[in-house]
Amino acid sequence: MSAALVAAAAAIVLALRVYTLYCLLVRKSGGRLTAVLLRWGALTLAILCVFVAALRPSTSQRRQEPLTSPPVAAPSDNPERNIFLLVDRSPNSWADDFGPKHDYRMAGVRADLKAIVRQFPHANFSVIAFSATARVDWPLSADTWGLEAFLENYSAYPVTAGALDRADPTAASPLLNQGLDTARQQHPRSQNLVFYLGEGRRGHNAPRGAFTPGPGLVSGGAVLGYGSAAGGRVPERWGDDGAVVYAQGADGPLIVAPDEAALREIAGQLSLPYSHRGPGDPIAAVVPVLPGASPAGSGQTSSDWTDRTEYYWVFAMIAALILSVEAFLLIREVRQDQHGGLV
Repeated sequence: MSAALVAAAAAIVLALRVYTLYCLLVRKSGGRLTAVLLRWGALTLAILCVFVAALRPSTSQRRQEPLTSPPVAAPSDNPERNIFLLVDRSPNSWADDFGPKHDYRMAGVRADLKAIVRQFPHANFSVIAFSATARVDWPLSADTWGLEAFLENYSAYPVTAGALDRADPTAASPLLNQGLDTARQQHPRSQNLVFYLGEGRRGHNAPRGAFTPGPGLVSGGAVLGYGSAAGGRVPERWGDDGAVVYAQGADGPLIVAPDEAALREIAGQLSLPYSHRGPGDPIAAVVPVLPGASPAGSGQTSSDWTDRTEYYWVFAMIAALILSVEAFLLIREVRQDQHGGLV
């Protein structure tokens, strides 16, 4: 919501509140007037807090992230960018081969998702999840604060019968094409970035597919791969005692390895670079160089990004508290009227 629209709405509501105050002053007098004025002022304050919250007040602080690998990209913060996050939520993402501590691959995916969102705090984001099929988990929106909260517990789908065999690493292609076309119509001057986060493993029963974005629709991004060449076990369920029950293969626990060849093929289809990710890898190394950004190889040793702290919730809580008190007083007055003032 634009600041001008919020200001206009606030001015109209404030004018109505002033008129209400005039009516109250005409009708009330004496001791009752003080209580009426207090309630009028509190309710007006609550309304103003709602409008302030709609403006999403915040403070921004520039932070630096050291580059531990040669910079192949530079961060950027441009409101005219649409970023599509393609996330593999198939049971493959439960494999426990991410890093030396054997974390789940989804832990790395989730960390990179949040890092990408922080890198572009004013961009429009869309999250497209896929397994055997794809769906839009987050429609194209500039609400990065809400998106970060949404990603906090973002995880892979549960392991169900045949789910691994139906996993399709290209299932998101139709929805991506649709999203790119929509972005071109709604934001014709914007750049579209695509980040693919997954393992590339195609199930035996999954159809062959490919990514076919229209020419010039993808301005940059990266294909990010997770997991080790040795593969990892896939937890099927957790027992009541916390013990993990793993999916079984012919000779014991099923071992699922990522398919880097498939990931590189997907990178080629999207005309994006491929990067294998590990715990703690800085996201700055995979953010694309775009117009206005520092060129790669410029000798930089750190990446600047903006950490924004939101304060809208403070005003929302104040408004909620005041409105709760007002609701209590109204209910009490109604009950008093119903019982002849005995309550």
